[in-house]
Amino acid sequence: MTHRTGPRSFQLEADDGSTLTLHDVVDDLHPEFARLMADMHLRAFPDHEFAAEAIVADAARPSVRGHLVAHQWLLLRNGEPVGYSLADTNLRRRVAPIHFLAVEPAVRTVTVDGVRIGGWFLHDSLRQYRIDAGESGHGCVAETPDYKLPIFRQYGWRVLPVPYREPIHGWRWTVDGLETRAVALIWLPPDAATGDEAEVGRAAAAAFLLDKYGVDPEIDWVRSLVGGHPSVS
Repeated sequence: MTHRTGPRSFQLEADDGSTLTLHDVVDDLHPEFARLMADMHLRAFPDHEFAAEAIVADAARPSVRGHLVAHQWLLLRNGEPVGYSLADTNLRRRVAPIHFLAVEPAVRTVTVDGVRIGGWFLHDSLRQYRIDAGESGHGCVAETPDYKLPIFRQYGWRVLPVPYREPIHGWRWTVDGLETRAVALIWLPPDAATGDEAEVGRAAAAAFLLDKYGVDPEIDWVRSLVGGHPSVS
């Protein structure tokens, strides 16, 4: 499957008349925005500060990386940064893994077509996957602690029935150790479609554990989660 180039920035109007603009900052398109995203990340996810410098470094890299198409979207409202999303298109696994997404508290009640801005932003990765892949695939997937599940469920996300574990130190596990914690692996199907939850779970686990974190696929608990999904570069 090949990558199809889509728009890298666009505008739309929120229900209150404000202007929302999305900019994809990878491919070194907007280096001035990368640090804004990193600072926003540190405020939103202080327990994942290891990702802040990666946001800046990744912004300067090519977006197409083998079977991955990386996206780092900065959301502006009337020209002011109010949110960001790190969400890839994984052509090999046929999923759109959302790694981080945050919206500033002051604008969370703003709506787009009646949907709060955070929910709209979560669904936007479905649009991007279709542009990149030319098909709907399995939809979006994400990792989340259980206490955040009510937020996702209100926007149509489902909990995948897999005993998933997240590396606490992310891709820095090779330096800081492979400590893990149990979190939910969740799924937003395209167009409210149904699918094989077991296969989506394997694809999602592989997208995170093998492709994002680079965990050894021969570890017993990893192998049981990814099933027959191979590790690829």
